[in-house]
Amino acid sequence: MRATIEQMFELSDQIRNGRIGGEVLQRLLENPDRYNDKLGRFGRRFDLKVNYDLWVDRLVAANRFDWKNDNVSSAHFPAERKGVREVTVDLYEFDRTVTGEEAAAQIAADGYINEDVSSLLTFGKEYPIEQLRRPIVAFGSRWQDSSDWNVAYLDGDGDRRDLSLGSLRDDFGPDCRFLVSSK
Repeated sequence: MRATIEQMFELSDQIRNGRIGGEVLQRLLENPDRYNDKLGRFGRRFDLKVNYDLWVDRLVAANRFDWKNDNVSSAHFPAERKGVREVTVDLYEFDRTVTGEEAAAQIAADGYINEDVSSLLTFGKEYPIEQLRRPIVAFGSRWQDSSDWNVAYLDGDGDRRDLSLGSLRDDFGPDCRFLVSSK
């Protein structure tokens, strides 16, 4: 459906009245598919074949990251299943800054599954350009260091692809996306 002139005037009025700010408008312009019901609540859906028989270390190596946190490893993130799983994933988004704990709980409450590190690494290998757009976090696998629970995420800087760890207590800004699937 194409936008009507009435909708354009309404959008203009809401911008002028401050109901829609520049940050919200920019997010819409950067990801217009986010609100397309035909594509799902969060925009484009992605099909994956996750091979749990491959160790995390092999999935990390296959991605050829420009930088990686060495704690994202088979030792810290052991595979919890076996075999190959076909899954369709979405990139869940928030319009505000949330803590990792808050985001993971809200995603589960909305009926989605927080995907694991194997899914995240498979996603990074199959769709490498996505992490250059905005960070992608996987809450389904967690590793506890001496002080905190950590989760893996994909990030980018220009054309550099990075694999990092973040604490569940960290704040995740509205630019972050979270790898999920439907129950």
